[in-house]
Amino acid sequence: MKALTEALKLEKDFSELIRRIQDRACPVLYSGLSPVHKAHATAAIRRLTRKPVLFVCSDESELERFRGDISVFSEEDVCILPGREHYFFDAEGVSREAEHERIKLLNRISAGTAGIILCTPDALLCRTVPKDALASVSFKINCGDRLDPEKLISALLSCGYRRSEQVEGIGQFAARGGIVDFFSPAFDNPVRCEFFDDEVDSMGVFDVSTQRRIENIPSAEIFPSSEILISLCPGGTEGFTERLEALYKKICSRKNKNEKLIASVSSDLERLKNKLPFYNSDRYLPLIYDSFTLPSDYFLEDAVIVFSEPSRIEERAKNYVQRLSDDAEAAIESGVLFGEMAEFYISWESCVDKLTHLN
Repeated sequence: MKALTEALKLEKDFSELIRRIQDRACPVLYSGLSPVHKAHATAAIRRLTRKPVLFVCSDESELERFRGDISVFSEEDVCILPGREHYFFDAEGVSREAEHERIKLLNRISAGTAGIILCTPDALLCRTVPKDALASVSFKINCGDRLDPEKLISALLSCGYRRSEQVEGIGQFAARGGIVDFFSPAFDNPVRCEFFDDEVDSMGVFDVSTQRRIENIPSAEIFPSSEILISLCPGGTEGFTERLEALYKKICSRKNKNEKLIASVSSDLERLKNKLPFYNSDRYLPLIYDSFTLPSDYFLEDAVIVFSEPSRIEERAKNYVQRLSDDAEAAIESGVLFGEMAEFYISWESCVDKLTHLN
């Protein structure tokens, strides 16, 4: 495939495109390409510039097709950044698979180890965990490390993991004797960490169904279980509780009181005070994170952004924003979302402006 890249360098217009990218003379419109040629060109941009590449397309079928084609041409791993759902209503058993994939990839982007990333516009429009906050709760443990098991448990709780009798899904952990099991978004299987006193004696991934070890591993990365964690609020859970109490007083002091909203916030305060699991962090996002962070804030300034069929991407983005707006309005009318807390996404125009200024 390297030969195909070298052949493309001989094409005059493509050579000019590479020169403009290197000189940061973008944006550039490059038209007349079939899907396979778009994949070829994208892979060649990555090979020739060694810059991270974000490829945006309009739907999931394109996403999968381009992932396969670009992977073949580039001969490297191609990642997909999924969008995320927002849960404003009580939702204990919802799937967070896409969110876990996002957390894993955001860590890779931050570390500079994700070369080519594909997504639809949905993945770029919603707020996420600030880069420094994600770094503060993402860590690595190695065999031989001196680590108190209780400190590991405390760290897992801060990452949003929930204690269970037996680990069966991402974001769970279990502890017994000198063994701590946890399922990090970084792995396809849970990890068993065995301690000898305060030393990590051995680690291995194990099968969820049989609970038997599959293979030993020398180290394990631990990522948070959710993008929106109340433990990451300034001051931690206590700081968030104080902010929520202030919001509650503000809502109660209004002339036209929203009794449903008052009851909803009061119920959440009770959950916090009784240290019960908190599933509704999405509806308090601006209280938790002071900065308005988007996935684009994770990309390096020299990242190359490729838009495939910009008009179709814009249509998809605007439809998605309308759905987010409708969801927020329904949550506000139901009394589970305060209007001032509905700041969790941006317009496509604003997103394009942010992406353009990366180059």
